[in-house]
Amino acid sequence: GYTTGVYYVTDADGDTILFNEKNGHQGPLTIQERFAPKKGRIVLFEGDTLHAACPPISNRPRIVVNINIR
Repeated sequence: GYTTGVYYVTDADGDTILFNEKNGHQGPLTIQERFAPKKGRIVLFEGDTLHAACPPISNRPRIVVNINIR
């Protein structure tokens, strides 16, 4: 397995959502947790966890760094 990280470079809107389901799941998804993009925050989770970014509401840039650690 591996760990995935999302590092937020800027404050923004458009939450990151982690789901309970893993890669390969078919069917409805259930939300495990939501994270607001706050400058300096890093979110770490198992790499096979399904996740998504909500579209931003404002025109502020949403800058993130995605990291996969093996």
